[in-house]
Amino acid sequence: MQQRIAPVDALRGVASIGVALIFHLRYLSGDLSIDHPELMPLGWFLPIERIYRHGDMLVELFFVLSGFIFHHIYRQDDGPTRASAADFASARFARLYPLMALSTVLAGLAVYLGIGLTGHAYEDWGHAPADWIRNLLGLQFLRVEPASLNAPTWSVSVELICYAAFYVLARQRSPLFYAGSAMLLLCGLYSLAWVLGPKLPWFIARGVLGFFTGVLLYGVKEWFARLPLVALAALLIAAGTLVWIDPWPLSRFASNALMTVMIWPLVLLVALRAPVARWLDNRVMMLLGDLSYSIYLLHMPIILAILALHANQPFSPQQIAWLWPPLVIATLLLAWLSLHYIEMPLRRRLRIRRPVVKMTELG
Repeated sequence: MQQRIAPVDALRGVASIGVALIFHLRYLSGDLSIDHPELMPLGWFLPIERIYRHGDMLVELFFVLSGFIFHHIYRQDDGPTRASAADFASARFARLYPLMALSTVLAGLAVYLGIGLTGHAYEDWGHAPADWIRNLLGLQFLRVEPASLNAPTWSVSVELICYAAFYVLARQRSPLFYAGSAMLLLCGLYSLAWVLGPKLPWFIARGVLGFFTGVLLYGVKEWFARLPLVALAALLIAAGTLVWIDPWPLSRFASNALMTVMIWPLVLLVALRAPVARWLDNRVMMLLGDLSYSIYLLHMPIILAILALHANQPFSPQQIAWLWPPLVIATLLLAWLSLHYIEMPLRRRLRIRRPVVKMTELG
């Protein structure tokens, strides 16, 4: 069975660029990119403008894609997975932890550079011993706000919870596997849509809802494959009008839930269909997919270092216009070096057991 699904890799690459190099310009601009995206690079283009304002919702796409690809790889013939717990855990550790730990150290060094130059951290960015312990042990979900060290790794820590739950269910026969996945999806949906503030359950709920939406979507993909592409595209346009182009007057958490269960599944279903799948299956998009995890984890240390050299003060739109191209180039170059000289070699060394699969998801 082919392990790699080109549209999934392509979407991961696009999402990583959207979060790292567009939405997270909020840190360099002091949130001006959220309030006035038209002043930012390419902010005049509506899809980019939406990412400046709501790019955090691309993290939900990561979760959906992870659940989808896990079902594809670990539920061969839709039966219980043949992967042992040790194989599964070692593959996940090799995939996620080395770069997560390295990027945490780099982010910490950037924070300390800012403290050394200015006497304070950027926006009181967390760097206490407890922050180091949580970040290095993959327990960032215990305290996501205020941000600390390499802040984006919170989603990796939440994915670890999803992986553990998935493996338990993947060992079961189909009725229990799908029933358990549906129950977790509903628990995530309920928690996300009705939590009143950014508390602990909100961050975990985002991951659980997205991941098991992806798991169940894979299970029903053949049914959707019978629908005409025009029908799927029409559903996507209608849902996008409600949730993306003109967000509902609901809480941020309910909006994220709607993105997860409506928009991103439709985006993935459309991407899997010809001719869209053929358009996405090219060397550039596959390379972005390969680089996506490194892009996602390494851009924040770069941003924190830039801020440290600017006295931890935000940049003007004019300064960001000049700074953005070098930031993009530096992030992509560092991600490429990381993939070839850190991620891939360490994965081979750490997989002391027989590797089960060649994973393609973004943690």
